[in-house]
Amino acid sequence: MFALTDSIAHIKKRISRKDIAVMVMLVVLFFATRLTNLLALPIFSDEGIYIHWAKIATYDPAWRFISLTDGKQPLQTWGTIPFIKLMPDQLLLAGRLFSVSTGLLALTGIVALAGYLWGKRAGLLAGMLYIVTPYFLFYDRIALVDSGVNAAVIWIMFLSLVLARSMRLDVAMIFGFVAGVGLLAKSSVALFFALSILAGLVVLPIPANIFNLSHWLDMLQKKRIWIVNYVFLFLVSVTIALALYLVQKFFSPFFHYIAQKNLTFILSPQEWLSNPFQLVGTNIWMVPLYVAWEIGWLPMIFGVIGIIRLFRKNRPLALFFLAWILVPFLLIINFNKVVFPRYLIFFPTFITLLTVYALEEFRRSTLKKYTHAITVMLITTLVLLSAPMWFDVKALSLPPVDRGQYIEGKTAVWGAAELMQIVRSSTADGKRAIVLAEGNFGLIADVLHVFVKPDDIIDIRGQWPLNEEHILEAQKETGDHHVFVVFSHRDNFAVHWQEELMTLIRVYEKPGEGTDAVYLFQLNAPRKD
Repeated sequence: MFALTDSIAHIKKRISRKDIAVMVMLVVLFFATRLTNLLALPIFSDEGIYIHWAKIATYDPAWRFISLTDGKQPLQTWGTIPFIKLMPDQLLLAGRLFSVSTGLLALTGIVALAGYLWGKRAGLLAGMLYIVTPYFLFYDRIALVDSGVNAAVIWIMFLSLVLARSMRLDVAMIFGFVAGVGLLAKSSVALFFALSILAGLVVLPIPANIFNLSHWLDMLQKKRIWIVNYVFLFLVSVTIALALYLVQKFFSPFFHYIAQKNLTFILSPQEWLSNPFQLVGTNIWMVPLYVAWEIGWLPMIFGVIGIIRLFRKNRPLALFFLAWILVPFLLIINFNKVVFPRYLIFFPTFITLLTVYALEEFRRSTLKKYTHAITVMLITTLVLLSAPMWFDVKALSLPPVDRGQYIEGKTAVWGAAELMQIVRSSTADGKRAIVLAEGNFGLIADVLHVFVKPDDIIDIRGQWPLNEEHILEAQKETGDHHVFVVFSHRDNFAVHWQEELMTLIRVYEKPGEGTDAVYLFQLNAPRKD
């Protein structure tokens, strides 16, 4: 069982003061890269949804499972609440700090995992690559749950290997708790929890000919006691994880929406059987393209070298890695109706680990004298690709699908904070401000709610579609209130709207040619004639 003093003594033997200094440097570098200009990226509409949920849950505990109303697990909502309590006037910052915190968990996990597999040098190198990789940098700085999903996958992989090698009940319990928390982040975590049972292959004697069934049966016969014990410990982990996951079922009437929501993004077995491989033609090239683009291209090359070398040196571990890469890949290309780069964030983690292994192998080969230069070149390339995140987010190198979501499209809401400051300033005379927003759930209304402070006298009213009838109805309130209208999905307005109904206050344009803009109008008082 778990002995704290023994663990501390073990750590002291393996980690020197120099190692501690390097790890502290990594943590400082992590926060410097994640916190610098953290609010430079415009708020993404999904951030508006999730932060708005967390805001509601913060002030009304009855809605702690509010995300389930849209089929989303509640971990991000819960994790954002402490930050909202600390900074109720800076909700976008609070929401993004949740991702910074999960990014820190991912960093510690990848350092621990690479160090556990290949030594301290590998762990520290993995940490450095994690910090400067554009993929991780981006999702550690935006209020989405995907950074948390990545952290969960890393720790599930790490603890599954520790469990298989240690065969300890305390490890099984910790593993189950971590997996359970991960399952509260996103449904995709369940796949990796299922794959983690394959960690047993890493310690079992794999037959030289993996296709020889008799050799497998002979090995299973010799190791049957170990296998029974391992399955028992894994079932302990499963029990704990499911107990945590089912908290949603017992405390919320909306649990069943998770399965319904998943079918929005993936094919059901019946849909797939009706037209097998209908998505493969697009997804099979889109998935590697997105991963290579956002990870910075070069690690893909090193990752391939790493898995080849690992297969030669440690076939069981190589097969374990291949299973964690190929099974999700095959499922995604066959079943995912929608593929965004953020759904693929675990692939860069495996590639980073294999890149570290490749570089460690270079150090032991005839390439030893070039390893330092290769490592510096790789890190420098990743830093240069990441630099726009700190200095000019408009110049970020992203696939078109992500530029559309986060930089140029309707879902990227530039100027939201300034717009709300204009609205807030209008209430200095004591009159309440009303904002009629073009779009309710997941659109501009949720985004604007993020910038409403606790002492504001501002009402946000989302309407979809927002038409003249709504404007005329709201115009009746201009006598007692300041009434504004925000458009984010159109750029053509009826002439009489601008001449009679409302006055243009500000236009917030977006990067790129022919892209959308956000328009802020103030309603005029009705004509007395």
